[in-house]
Amino acid sequence: MERSQEEFNTISTVIKKELEQFEVTRVKEFKKIIVKYLESLLGHQQEVCRIRLIFARVSFRLAHVTIYIYSYLLYFHYPPRFSPCGRSRPESLQLDLNILSSMN
Repeated sequence: MERSQEEFNTISTVIKKELEQFEVTRVKEFKKIIVKYLESLLGHQQEVCRIRLIFARVSFRLAHVTIYIYSYLLYFHYPPRFSPCGRSRPESLQLDLNILSSMN
């Protein structure tokens, strides 16, 4: 009986140590997984910010070109008597195509 109790105590001690080791290992692995996930999330967010910045630059330039072209069309397609601003337009005014090439 005493031997059985001793074996039971030994086995119980081993099991407790194994469970403690398992918990420590599980926490470390979980921490590694969370860190990898957060690093991945940060990388994706940086990519989104980079793409949004590119989009903002392109849309800003596109808005300027659109306004420029619209102004040109408004200025030259209205006859002088229907000019929206009521002024005569200079004949030497030309569409500057260099503004379109500066989009690069």
